[in-house]
Amino acid sequence: MSLNPQAAGRAAARVAEHGGGGRPFAGLAAATSRIASLGRAGDADAARAVFDAMPRRDGVAWNAMLTAYARAGRPRAALELFPRAPAPDAFTVTAALAAAADLRCPAAGAQLHARLLRLGLRAPLPVGNALVAVYARCGRADDAARAFREMRDRNALSWCSLLHAYVASGHMRLAHELFDEMPTRSSVAWNTLLMGYSRSGNANQCLILFNKMREEGLACDDATLCILVDACTELPHPSTGFAIHKIIVQSGWNAIPEVSNSLISLYTKFSLLDEAVRIFESMEVQTIVSWNSLIDAHMKLGHTDQAVVLFRSIPETNVISWTTMIGGFARNGCPDEALALFVEMLTNGDIYPDDFTFGAVLHACATAASLTSGRMIHGSVFQSGFASYLYVANSLMDMYAKCGDVEGASEVFKGILVKDLISWNTMLFGLAINGLANEALSVYDSMSSHHVCPDEVTFAGLLTACSHSGFLEQGKVLFESMVSVHGLEPKAEHLACVVDMYARSGNILKAMEMLDHYSEPVQTHNRDIHEAMLSALSSEHLNVRAGRKVGNDMVASKPARDAGYVVLSNLFCATGQWDEADRIRRAMAEQGVKKSPGCSWIEVMGVVKVFVSGVKDPAHTGKEWSAIGTTAMESEAGEGTRREVDAINFWKDPNAESCCICGEEAAGEKHTELTCPYNYLAPGAAYVPCRARAAAWREARSSPPGHRCFLRRFVRVNNLPLHCRPARLAELLARFGPLRMWHVAMDAPGACKGFAGVVFERREHAEKAIDELNCHDFDGRRLRVDWAYPSA
Repeated sequence: MSLNPQAAGRAAARVAEHGGGGRPFAGLAAATSRIASLGRAGDADAARAVFDAMPRRDGVAWNAMLTAYARAGRPRAALELFPRAPAPDAFTVTAALAAAADLRCPAAGAQLHARLLRLGLRAPLPVGNALVAVYARCGRADDAARAFREMRDRNALSWCSLLHAYVASGHMRLAHELFDEMPTRSSVAWNTLLMGYSRSGNANQCLILFNKMREEGLACDDATLCILVDACTELPHPSTGFAIHKIIVQSGWNAIPEVSNSLISLYTKFSLLDEAVRIFESMEVQTIVSWNSLIDAHMKLGHTDQAVVLFRSIPETNVISWTTMIGGFARNGCPDEALALFVEMLTNGDIYPDDFTFGAVLHACATAASLTSGRMIHGSVFQSGFASYLYVANSLMDMYAKCGDVEGASEVFKGILVKDLISWNTMLFGLAINGLANEALSVYDSMSSHHVCPDEVTFAGLLTACSHSGFLEQGKVLFESMVSVHGLEPKAEHLACVVDMYARSGNILKAMEMLDHYSEPVQTHNRDIHEAMLSALSSEHLNVRAGRKVGNDMVASKPARDAGYVVLSNLFCATGQWDEADRIRRAMAEQGVKKSPGCSWIEVMGVVKVFVSGVKDPAHTGKEWSAIGTTAMESEAGEGTRREVDAINFWKDPNAESCCICGEEAAGEKHTELTCPYNYLAPGAAYVPCRARAAAWREARSSPPGHRCFLRRFVRVNNLPLHCRPARLAELLARFGPLRMWHVAMDAPGACKGFAGVVFERREHAEKAIDELNCHDFDGRRLRVDWAYPSA
């Protein structure tokens, strides 16, 4: 039991002042010994109290205090104390370099490097090793190599430090060359190179190196076996992992908890949960890491209930336990449970969330599209001081984008001082999925100007934006540059977007050529590509021959999925081939395949209400919320007495200074959207301002069937020119029948964002507009017109 810092300081002051036994340095030696003793016990505060109470200090006292900070895990305090040392020696500089390495601060390492050169302390071997180590820990392989070459004497630690620098920087070729040059290779050197190959995903080379290690007569330790087990998780089959497990049992290392935890992760990767549980139950000592590994195993395999039982049974939890549960709930489609557990964590009081916890709970908010919860989590992020963490900022952007708040995502993006590739990709994808193709392309241009190299995810977002907005030419250029300029191999998600672009623009032959040219990825991941192709063939360009071929391929490859049957049936119905459509439905029934019901949700006063097609709502007993029920309700009223469905009253944008239709200045109540002479809406209908449309649609989808059947007459117009005037577009659309409501997405009056939404008074008017306006030339752009809600 140590003294409190004040008492320790007073005691040391008396010793330092009065000395002992008439010896003048006895007090100094006693105080220094006390600092060293407290440092070994990890009590840095008490050691600092003794240090501050000393009337005079020598180099040994300074070194003892720096060492106490290092042992207590407080490297920042050690670096703050170092500049005050009057005459630092080699030991002092070595302790400061170790602190900089712990902080992974290359700037501090460079400053210390310059200072030791001025002091003439570069020659000692411990200083050289510490200098190479600090650059290695910071991932500065070139600086570590230069420091290594400057050393006069080298030992095994010097070589291993440089080897670690190459491995940490991903320079595996240089690391292997250095490994071959080493005069003696210890187990640490072997493990360092093994770890490099394992982390780089080169499991085969890792196993080859392990065999060479055994041929040279070196025995493996627990670190070697953990690295090998982790490498086996990258292999396609678990057979090699079984062999490593056998070696572990034969060598007796299975009693080490770290090795057993790695085996649990191995069997989890290959979905062998029973083996993972068997290893956990056979462990003599089950650490908290073991419990967390088993909880993660159940979550990864979708067994959330068993994971909850384990979580409640764990003797002691830490922040990783809570983060594993929250992230597991989010990945398994249980965002409400994830949010509830996060709230429970906050109320617990003993454990506080870290950056990974916030990332997991923000993913849950994005999955549930719960903007209110996401904003509350954002506030908690600010309060906890994690707003500057890049991982958290990227998660915030993803949450805002998936909840439809593009402005919120943009604000977070602008606040990131040092953006990485994930930051750019997240912002680009957020704009793409929200239909803002021009803004997504602008982000890509800005990304190029900042010399950030794009990857496969970048081009997937760009092609998605071009596909949704009908930018065929831009999409073709981007796809070609991805292959020819950046040397990236097209994957299934890229091909699905390109095929969708060609098919929706009417170029069916080119889309089929793409499928034939990239036959290997199409066969491996044919689901998304074929669905995109068949959806376009059945909705916009009725090509029965091509659609039948693609649909039959889908059904043959995935007979248990409903997408191929449903889209193929819709294609036959659209072309009047009712017998073929009936045959598809019978085949679907014979296979036991059921169509997944349509689903939508709305957040009302913090509560998310989910509506599933065909499911009765408790608040509306006897009424089914489906398109079929709506159609029956309308037909029962009769042709002459069909009830008119009034449009929902949408609010006018209070910040608008001009008419959203014609762009003229709105002077009070004299000129509004409803009184505009260019308003082609039916009497009692409403124009939807851009900023109100999202709330309007959510409100409409949550309304009873009598108030939301307008979704069956809701048409989306894409690929509009940037200079499109809403009044001119309304005049074009009004030729097919009266409009109930409409909107054009604009940056400002007269600057169109490329798409618009229209609700016709009758469904036949909408069908006629889709048939005649699709691929219609409108100011040099070919329009893409389709149902806004195809499932309605």
